[in-house]
Amino acid sequence: MDPRSMRSRQLLRDALASTLDKLPFEHITVVLLTKRAGVNRSTFYQHYATPDDLLIDLVNCRLDDTGLSEVDPRELDMRSDDIPDFVSKLMDFIERARPAYVSQFSSAARNTVSMQFCDHLTTVFYHVTRTKTPHASERMMMVNAAALAGALTGVFSSWLKSEDPMPPADLEAWVWRMIRLSLLAVERREMTGDFRPSPITI
Repeated sequence: MDPRSMRSRQLLRDALASTLDKLPFEHITVVLLTKRAGVNRSTFYQHYATPDDLLIDLVNCRLDDTGLSEVDPRELDMRSDDIPDFVSKLMDFIERARPAYVSQFSSAARNTVSMQFCDHLTTVFYHVTRTKTPHASERMMMVNAAALAGALTGVFSSWLKSEDPMPPADLEAWVWRMIRLSLLAVERREMTGDFRPSPITI
């Protein structure tokens, strides 16, 4: 992508991020975004079909900033209670999303963000599972990654909407325990040759 296109996309992402602090997502229009970004409407439509597409791009960029996609599975000690850096970064991302998620987003926008977040986590956990248990079946690795990503997406969504959420540090520890148990379960099945998917026990 050429530098001008990258700059235009960044201006539009910044415009959406700052506008979400002031308006519900369903009230944000292309005209408003282009005015705030200092670009014209044709520039917007060169990159995005709708504000929803821009929202997805914004979420993807914020997720990339967490470093989740750069996790080195070989550094993860599944038998340790010490919380890895990527889990802390993930929790920081969730905490920063809380004000907008709770009070600004429409249901449609929340669903879009949740699906994008779940897809991103699925990719991350598939990479981790494949590295940690390379002899597990492809089907099992995909099912395990999707199940873990879906479970965590639901947990985070409930935490964001809760009027009395558990302390972030407690949730962070719980999330790491959930990830560890999931990976250890795959490891045990790999050792025994039992690759049938089964529910995660917390």
